[in-house]
Amino acid sequence: MRKEVEINGKWYWELEATDKNQAFNPPEPALLWDDGTQDVADIYFVTKKGESSHPFKTGRSVSYKHCALLSSEHEKKSRRCTAKELSKWVLGGNGFWLDRDGLARTLGDFNYTKPDDECGKIVISICTWDGEPMEPTAQNMGLPESK
Repeated sequence: MRKEVEINGKWYWELEATDKNQAFNPPEPALLWDDGTQDVADIYFVTKKGESSHPFKTGRSVSYKHCALLSSEHEKKSRRCTAKELSKWVLGGNGFWLDRDGLARTLGDFNYTKPDDECGKIVISICTWDGEPMEPTAQNMGLPESK
């Protein structure tokens, strides 16, 4: 079950646990939160209602109480940045990126053989030094939508 909610000026579909387990294949990017923590990560699985106090599971073996999917009916999804764009953004002092293990990374050197390709799934989210985690998209990084 899901309901539409506005969070920080953006529209999302907030998910709720149901009577059945739910798998996302492929995983979907989501805003996840608990009391005082917020993250952007791919959601892989939702356990059925009453089975867990943290039913929303990510690929990093981290679980959350709440989950919201971006509502495509309200906002067109921006393209993910390239490895080269992410490197320039980080080295320009704009912030850091979080890997799938939840580690904050400030290095701009990436082991990519194709730097102009979209950054891979290891890059879960980016953060400005004083901001919230967000998807590494052109819109969030102030980049043009076309490469």
